[in-house]
Amino acid sequence: MINPIQIQEFMEYFAGSTTNYGEHIYSVETAPGKKSEGQSYTKKNQMLTIKNYEEHLIGKKGLGIIPINENNKCKFVAIDIDIYDFDLKLYLAAIDDNRFPIVPIKSKSGGLHLYIFFKEFVPAAKAIHVARTFAFILSIQALVKQRENRTVEIFPKQNKLSKGEVGSWINLPYYNAGELGTKIIKQGQALELNEALAHIRQSKISLEEADELFKALAFNDAPPCLQLINILNPLEASGGRNNFLFSFGVYLKKKDEDFFEQNLKDLNAALRYPIAEIELERTIIASLKKKDYLYRCGESPCVDFCFKRVCKKREYGIGKEEGYFSNLEYGLLYQFKMASPYYEWEVKIQGEEKFKKLRFKSEDEIIKQDTFLKLCMRELYELPTKVKSQEWYKNVNAALKTIKIIEVHEDDDTSPVVMLKTLLREFLIGRVKAETKLQIFARRAYYDKDLKEFQFRVKDAIDFIYSQKQFRFFTPGEFHGVLRSLGNVKKHIRAEDGRQIRVASLPRDAVENDDFKGDLAPTFTAQPVEDF
Repeated sequence: MINPIQIQEFMEYFAGSTTNYGEHIYSVETAPGKKSEGQSYTKKNQMLTIKNYEEHLIGKKGLGIIPINENNKCKFVAIDIDIYDFDLKLYLAAIDDNRFPIVPIKSKSGGLHLYIFFKEFVPAAKAIHVARTFAFILSIQALVKQRENRTVEIFPKQNKLSKGEVGSWINLPYYNAGELGTKIIKQGQALELNEALAHIRQSKISLEEADELFKALAFNDAPPCLQLINILNPLEASGGRNNFLFSFGVYLKKKDEDFFEQNLKDLNAALRYPIAEIELERTIIASLKKKDYLYRCGESPCVDFCFKRVCKKREYGIGKEEGYFSNLEYGLLYQFKMASPYYEWEVKIQGEEKFKKLRFKSEDEIIKQDTFLKLCMRELYELPTKVKSQEWYKNVNAALKTIKIIEVHEDDDTSPVVMLKTLLREFLIGRVKAETKLQIFARRAYYDKDLKEFQFRVKDAIDFIYSQKQFRFFTPGEFHGVLRSLGNVKKHIRAEDGRQIRVASLPRDAVENDDFKGDLAPTFTAQPVEDF
């Protein structure tokens, strides 16, 4: 028997529009696993009364409520999981385990409606936001997207009703006191009407309480895939646990490197099927202690719970502005060893198979990130977000630990420094040389056999290199630095006529190359370098 108090309380919880509602005549022949059949009608501009609720509960006429009322407010919202060929026990368990203020109602056809009841009428837009947030954190949005490629359905469907608009209605549970199976599920058990009303009474929340609940959720700063998997706890003994724990370890290490090991052990212990702690230590933790890694975004289970746009906004997500991560994966760094080294760095977007090499002319181009970002746009067709300097230096340092040095023979070195040295050699030994010190005044270089050094005036070398050869990479001022690096010693020498000459002197070993053979013989005839 249904008493007036039950009807009144039921009416209070499932309140909505008072001038429009739905009426459904149920078909008891509906096969299990299929959406309930029957005839439905929309009652427009008709007053909703307590009698309509009574007829619903006693099994006379099914009642459908439009949750949004004439003031664009609602007392409840419902998440409609319109999937009939999938076991939803995992989602029910997550609601119970996390003590979420959600009232699950399983329909006769096997679908599931998740209700959120409010302590008072609240703006529909805010109520829908609460429902969508719960659909997100329970991974219902991920489920519906994966299986049906659509967004999850929320009642009310409208934030605001236009003039003359009726709104969408949803069939209420407990038709004929729940004889069709439309009952609230708690701890895996279907509740009778009295128990159901008590459960709704305890589950009602305010908007402020919902907001506080969302703010207090664990791992709100982590990539959403990790947070959602942790809440749903769906991993089987062979269902991607290692990838999940590895990615979670990456997050925990970034957040607090000193305590990430114990935190990861605690997280593993809370899994439905944890791996042995010794295995966790020897594999995942041991790897994470060696160096910094990226999340395994492209692998199961993370890829199945991926919300990239949300992840980019999280503090420890894949690409938050001024954050810690990008969605790039870094390979080997190569240094081509020459007078002015250049670098190549293997980089790829996560999920892609092949690395591409980004080439940097100098260390400065790597350190400042700007050239790196431009090359990503050019070669990878993606512009990653610039990360914090501290985190960028960690990426670079990790690459430097395994850097590959490739020696470049001086003959193949085309860097400006080598070009300058080549021109200097030409000035010293590849052109007419001074036979006597006096001939230095004729802009020639003199080779002192006793001291085994070249002597010349710097201004003559600069005139040859910069004026005659049109060398433009370094300024004449920087040329002095190159001379010093070669062992230049400034000195005064005395010519044969007694005059002093201020010269630069370079030891023969600093000037000759690997093919240098024999002694220098003063001559007025220019000869190829290899003949000296």
